[in-house]
This record gives sequence, C-alpha cells and structure tokens, in this order.
Amino acid sequence: MRFVTGLLFSLGRFSARVSLLSNYVAASTLSLADVKDGIRGSWDGFYVRDEDIASGLMDWEQDLVTRFIRPGAAVLLIGAGSGRDLIPLAEKQCRVTGVEPASSALDAARRALRERQLEATLIEGFFEDVRLSGSFDAVMFSFFSYSYIPESHRRIAALRKAAAHLAPGGHVLISYPPMLQPRPILITVARASGAICRSDWRLEPGDVVTIRNGGFGGYAHAFRPEEIEREATAAGLRFAYRRDYPDPVAALVR
Repeated sequence: MRFVTGLLFSLGRFSARVSLLSNYVAASTLSLADVKDGIRGSWDGFYVRDEDIASGLMDWEQDLVTRFIRPGAAVLLIGAGSGRDLIPLAEKQCRVTGVEPASSALDAARRALRERQLEATLIEGFFEDVRLSGSFDAVMFSFFSYSYIPESHRRIAALRKAAAHLAPGGHVLISYPPMLQPRPILITVARASGAICRSDWRLEPGDVVTIRNGGFGGYAHAFRPEEIEREATAAGLRFAYRRDYPDPVAALVR
C-alpha cells in the first residue's frame, strides 16, 4: 500500500509539471493582442469596491510620492486602475492623467472622482499604444504595471516613451514584484513553440504565465535586479533612487 501511495503522489507531481509546461506552451502560441486581452481581463473588476478605492496609497507609494511628486505637479499615472492611487494624487492638487486598459476599472475611477468632486484626465488603453501630448513632472507606473508589459524591448520602448514626456528634472517611478523565476525549461520549450507557430511575441526568461478558468489568465515578468538597470540604461535613464520595501521600487531620471 505504501508503494501505491508513493506512486500516486509521483504521478500527481508529474501531471502538475506536464500541466504547467502545457500552459506555457499554450501561452506562447497566442498573439500579442490575445496576451494583452488577457492582461486587461486580469485587471477587470480588481479593487473596484469603494473600500478598496478608499484604501489609498501603500507605504512604498506614499514614500515615492512624498519624495518625488510635489503638490500641483503634472503626473502621468500608468495603470490608473479604479483610482486607489489616482485619488490621493488628485487630492494633492496634482494635475493627473491616468492611463488604464480595463474599462470597468476606469468606470469605477470616474465614479470615485465624481463622488469626491475631484478631476483627472482618464485615457483607456495600454500606455504603449495611446497617444499622449505635453510633459509631466512625474511618470508613475502604478502597482507593478511595468511588470505586465511583455518583452524586454517593449518595456524599454515604454520607458523611452515615458522619458520623452518628462519635464526637465522629472522622474519616472516604477515598482516590480519580488517573484520567483520560472524554470528555464518552461521558457525554452515555449519559445520554440512560439517560433514554430509564428506568434508575434516570445516568452523570455523570468516571464510568468497564469491560468484563469482553464485558459490564459495573465502575464507578468519576474525581474532580477540587474534587469531593471539594464532596461533603464537602454532607455537612456539612470537610477536616482532605489529601495526594497520589500517590494522593490525605483526613481529614474534622464
């Protein structure tokens, strides 16, 4: 009986590994548009309750805002969500432009702003895709949103775009989650599968795929510390400030 029990546990572990590999391979065959739809869907309905919106800035966000965003500053908030971090900026008399791909989150943000008699400019879409004008004293990637941009070259392009809209002396503020790196074999096999299927994007080392309701649930990138510095340098930015909270955050300048 002990042998049978051990065999069943071994089969369970093997099945779990096969399932995980299948998920990565399946994700690699998606188009980039499908991946972005999955990312958008993962944020629909997130933090839309009134008590969630009213919870305000987390400690690391408050520290960044206090250090680098003065009252009345022009702020571009990427991943504005339902308004949890947008509202404290508006209450600080900042001129806030929020970019958010999830329409239900934006609806909640509009409602919350209206109830508080606050104003902000809200734009629906992914930061990489939307058209922007003007300059900002701070460009803030909200709550790990930088980690949800697939592919290193696209994240670098996003940082370049952010830098292009910085006013003199402005800062780009980013955070990234301390996540475990997936096993390299998952990425290797998924990249090969993506090449065979001629998908228009590729999984990269550190990419984490999540599953929801039996299908693709979302994407995030688990950074090594040197990756952030490498991508910032490639975008023409350098570190002005960096700290682990334990969630790592950084302020970048041109």
